[in-house]
Amino acid sequence: MKTDILKTLKNADVYLIGGQSNALGVSKCAELPPEDACYVSKTVLLYQSGAFSGARAIDPEVCGRFMYVRPGLGFKRDTFGLELGMARESEGRDCILLKYACDGSSLFREWRPPSAGETDLPLGGGFTWERGLHGHFAGFIEHVRKGLGILQENGVEARIMGMAWEQGNTDAIYETSANGYCDTLIRLVKDIRAELKAPGLPFAIGRLKADYSIMPFADAVRAAQHTAANSLKNIALVEKDDLSAFDKWHFRAPDEVELGRRYARALRK
Repeated sequence: MKTDILKTLKNADVYLIGGQSNALGVSKCAELPPEDACYVSKTVLLYQSGAFSGARAIDPEVCGRFMYVRPGLGFKRDTFGLELGMARESEGRDCILLKYACDGSSLFREWRPPSAGETDLPLGGGFTWERGLHGHFAGFIEHVRKGLGILQENGVEARIMGMAWEQGNTDAIYETSANGYCDTLIRLVKDIRAELKAPGLPFAIGRLKADYSIMPFADAVRAAQHTAANSLKNIALVEKDDLSAFDKWHFRAPDEVELGRRYARALRK
């Protein structure tokens, strides 16, 4: 698929974004400071999937095509995700962000990597997701390959530089998923590296910001993220404890921008 927006691009650093709602983008554009609200990147492009859970589909106008990063590329036209801060931090460099994220998704089930095998253990809470077991892992790999294929078809030499993994909230609600989080996360990293034939692919993992009123098993997930980061090479933890949320789950606009910047900085080290 030939794409005009890629016509003059020869080389680009590619960063992958995966996870749940704070990766996808539910922070409000209306709360952005002026310098971020009017930002349109000149060098950083986003290519995101239309992954969804339940009835919450992403606006089709911002999916499946390459677009210069700006506010409004999140779950809705008035929201944004990690892409905004990552682009702000990377402005001036030719970069591509390949984003596949789904609100409320669990590592234990939807993102479950193939090497973790099958499980019939329910999370509880009445959650039923349309992608099912392994569904988002498979969807993510498909999306990345499709994006890389389009870049290749348009003559862009793409180098995958790293992945931002922003997830853990749903798994911290349930004891089963929280207790298995470390092993599953390690397998996720290994399986993504294997699927993309990138054995040393750097990862930046956002360490869960705990609110025990809604995530009773947050300590187990936080410990698992720390252990996984110390068990594998080229893994950085991104701290979020000082960032504020507007509804216990999702970060306020300035903090979401800062979070994206932190991911970009972590992946450049």
